[in-house]
Amino acid sequence: MNYSDIALRKLLQMNEEDLQKLLEGDQRMFRRYFKQQYPKMFLFCNDFFHDELLAKDIVQDTFVTLWEKLPTIRDASAIPAYSFRILKNRCLREIRMRAILGRFEQMDILSLNEAELAHYDADTDVLGTLFSEELDHAYKRAISRLPERCKQVFLLSREKNMPYKDIARDLGISQRTVENEVYRGLKKIKGYLKEFMPIIILETLLFWG
Repeated sequence: MNYSDIALRKLLQMNEEDLQKLLEGDQRMFRRYFKQQYPKMFLFCNDFFHDELLAKDIVQDTFVTLWEKLPTIRDASAIPAYSFRILKNRCLREIRMRAILGRFEQMDILSLNEAELAHYDADTDVLGTLFSEELDHAYKRAISRLPERCKQVFLLSREKNMPYKDIARDLGISQRTVENEVYRGLKKIKGYLKEFMPIIILETLLFWG
């Protein structure tokens, strides 16, 4: 299991009981749901419009609408799919508004965008898949940027789950050096991933605790 798998699981830890509490208007669960869904929704919108401010506005509007519509939802397990429908409709509205404001000068592009958006199905975990892939790519890019020996040690430790003493023996280095390289790798990867996640995750955790 790599870093992205672990991170994604942490973001998706919300069971049916939690969703039921959310459906009943539990504000703590709503904040937790926001934390879990915001990164995926943000990535989806930002990849679609390439506009971070717009993506943030759309996602925030989605959650405001969701909170207002909770009393109309009968089944708590339907909340994720319902959330995506709200997000999808908000994106469609933005596309159509751009068509109006642009006086139909980019109708071909807008039509393609609308067709692409219509392809996504609220009943499948589109957001989870996109987020998992994006985070996995960021993690792999971070690994590739490590110094060679650091990368070699880190991969043996984290990807192959080799004990430090075995890595030291196979590479002909001290166990202390292995420990230092793993620590160095973790520190560098954390720094690299901040380039990917400042708005997507860090802002969510800091301001919506």
